[in-house]
Amino acid sequence: QWLQSYEMSSPVLRRILCTVQHVLPHVAVFRLEYGDLALVASAQPLRFDYAAAAAGYGHADVQAVIESAANPRIPSTLPQLLSLQLCGPGRVQALCQGFETPLRIRRPEVEYRAPRDFFAKVWPKEMLRALDARLTPGSDTWLASAVAKLPAAQQPPRWRQDVRAFLAAQQIRGERPLVSALSPARADKTVPGLKLAHELPPLASVDAAGRKTWCQRVAQTIPWLVDSFDTQFGPVSEAPKLRAWHDACADRR
Repeated sequence: QWLQSYEMSSPVLRRILCTVQHVLPHVAVFRLEYGDLALVASAQPLRFDYAAAAAGYGHADVQAVIESAANPRIPSTLPQLLSLQLCGPGRVQALCQGFETPLRIRRPEVEYRAPRDFFAKVWPKEMLRALDARLTPGSDTWLASAVAKLPAAQQPPRWRQDVRAFLAAQQIRGERPLVSALSPARADKTVPGLKLAHELPPLASVDAAGRKTWCQRVAQTIPWLVDSFDTQFGPVSEAPKLRAWHDACADRR
Protein backbone atom coordinates (compact mmCIF):
# COMPACT_ATOMS: atom_id res chain seq x y z
CA GLN A 1 0.00 0.00 0.00
CA TRP A 2 1.39 3.41 -0.99
CA LEU A 3 1.15 6.09 1.69
CA GLN A 4 2.23 9.70 1.48
CA SER A 5 4.02 11.29 4.41
CA TYR A 6 4.10 14.88 3.16
CA GLU A 7 1.51 17.54 4.00
CA MET A 8 0.25 15.66 7.04
CA SER A 9 0.96 15.69 10.75
CA SER A 10 2.45 12.88 12.82
CA PRO A 11 -0.90 12.06 14.52
CA VAL A 12 -2.61 11.67 11.12
CA LEU A 13 0.19 9.50 9.76
CA ARG A 14 -0.02 7.33 12.88
CA ARG A 15 -3.80 6.97 12.53
CA ILE A 16 -3.45 5.73 8.94
CA LEU A 17 -0.55 3.38 9.67
CA CYS A 18 -2.16 1.94 12.77
CA THR A 19 -5.47 1.45 10.99
CA VAL A 20 -3.64 -0.78 8.51
CA GLN A 21 -1.87 -2.56 11.37
CA HIS A 22 -5.21 -2.99 13.15
CA VAL A 23 -6.45 -5.10 10.20
CA LEU A 24 -3.19 -6.67 9.02
CA PRO A 25 -1.00 -6.86 12.13
CA HIS A 26 2.34 -7.59 10.43
CA VAL A 27 3.55 -4.42 8.69
CA ALA A 28 6.94 -3.52 7.21
CA VAL A 29 7.54 0.11 6.19
CA PHE A 30 9.72 1.24 3.28
CA ARG A 31 10.75 4.78 2.31
CA LEU A 32 10.53 5.39 -1.43
CA GLU A 33 10.74 8.72 -3.22
CA TYR A 34 10.58 12.03 -1.37
CA GLY A 35 7.66 11.83 1.02
CA ASP A 36 6.45 8.41 -0.14
CA LEU A 37 6.10 5.32 2.01
CA ALA A 38 5.25 1.75 1.02
CA LEU A 39 3.57 -0.59 3.49
CA VAL A 40 3.94 -4.36 3.13
CA ALA A 41 1.21 -5.79 5.34
CA SER A 42 0.05 -9.31 6.05
CA ALA A 43 -2.34 -11.21 8.28
CA GLN A 44 0.43 -13.78 8.79
CA PRO A 45 4.01 -13.17 9.99
CA LEU A 46 6.25 -11.85 7.21
CA ARG A 47 9.11 -14.14 6.26
CA PHE A 48 12.00 -12.85 4.20
CA ASP A 49 14.31 -15.16 2.22
CA TYR A 50 17.47 -13.18 1.39
CA ALA A 51 18.87 -15.74 -1.05
CA ALA A 52 15.61 -16.00 -3.01
CA ALA A 53 15.21 -12.22 -3.07
CA ALA A 54 18.80 -11.75 -4.26
CA ALA A 55 18.24 -14.22 -7.09
CA GLY A 56 15.01 -12.53 -8.13
CA TYR A 57 16.31 -8.96 -7.95
CA GLY A 58 19.49 -9.94 -9.74
CA HIS A 59 17.63 -11.61 -12.62
CA ALA A 60 18.76 -10.34 -16.02
CA ASP A 61 15.29 -9.11 -16.98
CA VAL A 62 14.88 -7.16 -13.73
CA GLN A 63 18.32 -5.60 -14.05
CA ALA A 64 17.63 -4.67 -17.68
CA VAL A 65 14.56 -2.68 -16.66
CA ILE A 66 16.50 -0.93 -13.87
CA GLU A 67 19.38 -0.07 -16.21
CA SER A 68 17.03 1.24 -18.89
CA ALA A 69 15.59 3.73 -16.38
CA ALA A 70 19.08 5.23 -15.83
CA ASN A 71 17.95 6.72 -12.51
CA PRO A 72 20.40 6.65 -9.58
CA ARG A 73 17.47 6.85 -7.15
CA ILE A 74 16.25 3.40 -8.24
CA PRO A 75 18.02 0.64 -6.24
CA SER A 76 20.06 -1.59 -8.52
CA THR A 77 21.08 -4.16 -5.90
CA LEU A 78 19.16 -5.99 -3.19
CA PRO A 79 21.11 -4.32 -0.32
CA GLN A 80 20.23 -0.92 -1.82
CA LEU A 81 16.57 -1.90 -1.99
CA LEU A 82 16.56 -3.19 1.58
CA SER A 83 18.30 -0.04 2.83
CA LEU A 84 15.01 1.75 2.11
CA GLN A 85 13.17 -0.31 4.74
CA LEU A 86 12.57 1.88 7.76
CA CYS A 87 11.39 -0.88 10.06
CA GLY A 88 9.73 -4.23 10.44
CA PRO A 89 6.54 -5.33 12.21
CA GLY A 90 8.06 -5.06 15.68
CA ARG A 91 8.60 -1.30 15.46
CA VAL A 92 5.14 -0.70 13.95
CA GLN A 93 3.50 -2.80 16.65
CA ALA A 94 5.27 -0.80 19.36
CA LEU A 95 4.22 2.53 17.83
CA CYS A 96 0.61 1.36 17.54
CA GLN A 97 0.44 0.10 21.11
CA GLY A 98 -2.84 1.25 22.67
CA PHE A 99 -4.39 2.25 19.34
CA GLU A 100 -8.09 1.40 19.49
CA THR A 101 -9.89 3.74 17.08
CA PRO A 102 -9.21 2.73 13.45
CA LEU A 103 -10.39 4.98 10.65
CA ARG A 104 -13.71 4.02 9.10
CA ILE A 105 -15.65 5.15 6.03
CA ARG A 106 -18.48 6.54 8.17
CA ARG A 107 -16.01 8.71 10.09
CA PRO A 108 -13.43 9.93 7.51
CA GLU A 109 -11.32 12.02 9.85
CA VAL A 110 -8.33 12.19 7.52
CA GLU A 111 -10.51 13.80 4.85
CA TYR A 112 -10.93 16.79 7.16
CA ARG A 113 -7.60 16.80 8.94
CA ALA A 114 -5.44 16.49 5.81
CA PRO A 115 -6.51 19.87 4.32
CA ARG A 116 -5.70 21.53 7.62
CA ASP A 117 -2.26 19.91 7.64
CA PHE A 118 -1.75 20.98 4.03
CA PHE A 119 -2.59 24.58 4.91
CA ALA A 120 -0.24 24.48 7.91
CA LYS A 121 2.58 22.99 5.79
CA VAL A 122 3.37 20.41 8.46
CA TRP A 123 5.75 17.48 8.11
CA PRO A 124 5.48 14.30 10.26
CA LYS A 125 9.14 14.41 11.26
CA GLU A 126 8.54 12.92 14.70
CA MET A 127 6.65 9.93 13.32
CA LEU A 128 9.19 9.29 10.56
CA ARG A 129 12.03 9.33 13.08
CA ALA A 130 10.12 6.98 15.33
CA LEU A 131 9.57 4.59 12.41
CA ASP A 132 13.19 4.63 11.25
CA ALA A 133 14.82 1.68 13.00
CA ARG A 134 17.94 1.75 10.83
CA LEU A 135 19.77 3.95 13.30
CA THR A 136 19.15 1.78 16.31
CA PRO A 137 20.92 -1.33 17.56
CA GLY A 138 18.87 -4.48 17.31
CA SER A 139 16.96 -3.22 14.28
CA ASP A 140 14.20 -5.47 12.93
CA THR A 141 14.84 -4.60 9.26
CA TRP A 142 15.43 -7.42 6.80
CA LEU A 143 18.82 -6.00 5.85
CA ALA A 144 20.01 -6.05 9.45
CA SER A 145 18.71 -9.60 9.82
CA ALA A 146 20.56 -10.70 6.67
CA VAL A 147 23.80 -9.11 7.85
CA ALA A 148 23.51 -10.85 11.20
CA LYS A 149 23.01 -14.23 9.55
CA LEU A 150 25.47 -13.96 6.65
CA PRO A 151 29.12 -14.62 7.53
CA ALA A 152 31.46 -11.86 6.42
CA ALA A 153 32.91 -14.10 3.72
CA GLN A 154 29.47 -14.54 2.15
CA GLN A 155 28.46 -10.89 2.21
CA PRO A 156 28.52 -9.12 -1.17
CA PRO A 157 31.86 -7.32 -1.70
CA ARG A 158 31.79 -3.61 -0.88
CA TRP A 159 28.04 -3.77 -0.28
CA ARG A 160 28.24 -1.34 2.63
CA GLN A 161 29.96 1.26 0.43
CA ASP A 162 27.38 0.56 -2.25
CA VAL A 163 24.52 1.17 0.18
CA ARG A 164 26.10 4.41 1.44
CA ALA A 165 26.53 5.77 -2.09
CA PHE A 166 22.91 4.93 -2.90
CA LEU A 167 21.56 6.58 0.26
CA ALA A 168 23.64 9.68 -0.45
CA ALA A 169 21.74 10.11 -3.73
CA GLN A 170 18.38 10.07 -1.97
CA GLN A 171 18.82 13.40 -0.15
CA ILE A 172 15.58 13.13 1.82
CA ARG A 173 14.80 16.26 3.79
CA GLY A 174 14.74 16.34 7.56
CA GLU A 175 16.20 12.90 8.20
CA ARG A 176 19.24 11.87 10.17
CA PRO A 177 22.56 11.35 8.36
CA LEU A 178 22.16 7.73 7.30
CA VAL A 179 25.21 7.72 5.05
CA SER A 180 27.64 8.36 7.86
CA ALA A 181 25.79 6.22 10.37
CA LEU A 182 25.70 3.05 8.28
CA SER A 183 29.45 2.60 8.35
CA PRO A 184 32.16 2.48 11.03
CA ALA A 185 33.80 5.90 10.91
CA ARG A 186 37.26 4.69 11.85
CA ALA A 187 38.23 3.80 8.27
CA ASP A 188 35.67 5.57 6.08
CA LYS A 189 37.20 8.66 4.47
CA THR A 190 33.86 9.70 2.96
CA VAL A 191 32.15 10.30 6.31
CA PRO A 192 31.58 14.05 6.86
CA GLY A 193 33.42 15.44 9.87
CA LEU A 194 35.69 12.42 10.28
CA LYS A 195 38.81 14.59 10.57
CA LEU A 196 37.36 16.62 13.44
CA ALA A 197 36.09 13.44 15.10
CA HIS A 198 39.63 12.10 15.36
CA GLU A 199 41.03 15.48 16.47
CA LEU A 200 38.78 15.53 19.54
CA PRO A 201 40.86 15.58 22.73
CA PRO A 202 40.36 12.94 25.42
CA LEU A 203 37.17 13.82 27.26
CA ALA A 204 38.85 13.64 30.69
CA SER A 205 41.35 16.35 29.69
CA VAL A 206 38.66 18.98 29.00
CA ASP A 207 36.89 21.04 31.66
CA ALA A 208 33.16 21.77 31.67
CA ALA A 209 33.46 25.00 29.66
CA GLY A 210 35.67 23.29 27.10
CA ARG A 211 33.24 20.41 26.76
CA LYS A 212 30.43 22.84 26.00
CA THR A 213 32.51 24.49 23.27
CA TRP A 214 33.57 21.17 21.75
CA CYS A 215 30.01 19.86 21.84
CA GLN A 216 28.80 22.92 19.94
CA ARG A 217 31.41 22.26 17.22
CA VAL A 218 30.50 18.58 17.15
CA ALA A 219 26.77 19.30 16.80
CA GLN A 220 27.45 21.63 13.85
CA THR A 221 30.14 19.63 12.04
CA ILE A 222 29.55 15.96 12.88
CA PRO A 223 25.93 15.68 14.04
CA TRP A 224 25.96 11.90 13.51
CA LEU A 225 28.39 11.61 16.42
CA VAL A 226 25.79 13.12 18.74
CA ASP A 227 22.55 11.99 17.19
CA SER A 228 22.98 8.42 15.99
CA PHE A 229 26.01 6.58 17.29
CA ASP A 230 24.44 3.12 17.23
CA THR A 231 23.01 1.63 14.04
CA GLN A 232 21.47 -1.60 12.82
CA PHE A 233 25.02 -2.71 11.91
CA GLY A 234 26.60 -1.79 15.23
CA PRO A 235 28.23 1.42 16.48
CA VAL A 236 29.41 4.09 14.08
CA SER A 237 32.88 3.74 15.56
CA GLU A 238 34.60 1.35 17.94
CA ALA A 239 36.82 4.14 19.31
CA PRO A 240 36.16 4.58 23.06
CA LYS A 241 37.03 8.29 22.77
CA LEU A 242 34.25 8.92 20.27
CA ARG A 243 31.77 6.95 22.37
CA ALA A 244 32.69 9.10 25.38
CA TRP A 245 32.16 12.32 23.41
CA HIS A 246 28.86 11.02 22.08
CA ASP A 247 27.61 10.37 25.61
CA ALA A 248 28.82 13.77 26.84
CA CYS A 249 27.40 15.80 23.95
CA ALA A 250 24.15 13.88 23.66
CA ASP A 251 23.33 14.87 27.24
CA ARG A 252 23.60 18.56 26.24
CA ARG A 253 21.02 18.47 23.45
